[in-house]
Amino acid sequence: TDVSVGSTTGATLTITPGASLAFDNVYMRVGDDFNKPGKLIAEGTASDSIKFIGLASAPWGGIKIGDYSAGESIIKYAQVKNVTNNVNTDAVIDIGKTAVTISNSTFSGTKMYGVDIDDLVTLNSFSNNVVAAGTKYSMRISMEELLAVGKTNTFQTGKDVFLRVGLVNKANTIWQNLGVPYYVDNTFTVGSVDGTASLLPEAGVTVRMKANTGIFIGNTGPEKGTIKAIGTTSAKITFTLATETTTTDYPYWLGFKMYSYVGNETKFDYVIISKAKEGMDLTGTPAGLPVISNSLFQDITEYGIF
Repeated sequence: TDVSVGSTTGATLTITPGASLAFDNVYMRVGDDFNKPGKLIAEGTASDSIKFIGLASAPWGGIKIGDYSAGESIIKYAQVKNVTNNVNTDAVIDIGKTAVTISNSTFSGTKMYGVDIDDLVTLNSFSNNVVAAGTKYSMRISMEELLAVGKTNTFQTGKDVFLRVGLVNKANTIWQNLGVPYYVDNTFTVGSVDGTASLLPEAGVTVRMKANTGIFIGNTGPEKGTIKAIGTTSAKITFTLATETTTTDYPYWLGFKMYSYVGNETKFDYVIISKAKEGMDLTGTPAGLPVISNSLFQDITEYGIF
């Protein structure tokens, strides 16, 4: 039977340092039943961590913190280990519409995602963790929660962070350098009516775009948008194709499209744009915009700059 934490009056499972929980073909559900809120408090120490493991060689499904919260769940100094891909969700830990803090913990297993965080999570902090899990992606997270993910985490080499991106309509939207690429699977626009919308990828960031998707900066009005992609000689910013998503009809991503309402501070410096249909379509942009310097357009199907 799955381990379920929740009750009509609200339930809390508190796990103390040094505890080991072994699961046999089940998973842990916290606040995952309608009208039965729950929360998990699992706080180990640096010298005495908490372990969530499979029993012997048995598969188990990891942890799901659901939408029905009895308060903030906290996981610190924990090891969630050897979660396999045949029970419950697609993640080693799946976090629903709740509040959570996770730190100093390790996640390992063979599910599609190491950590899957819902769009409406209140992610208070995700720091000093090791995500050595995910057959495809280390983490899936929305752009709105991204800044709560500290740069002190270690993600599995070669496994992207799947970034859910909608309309970028706020000022100073930072995509920080987490040490692994971002994967984006949809076209998105940077723009807002008040003209403050801006996207700021940090130096060293790589963004892998799904085939036949693109990035629009501003539009023909009234939404204005700005991107400031400023890398360095040793930490360039890269926008490229997620090659595993190509088809015969779409062997490229679409590149950047900018309009008359592109922001005055739009700039690309030490940026690589590769494997796009068109690197940049600047039709209709004001004279002198964007500012492009020290950048490389490579493996472009049609035009580097149009």
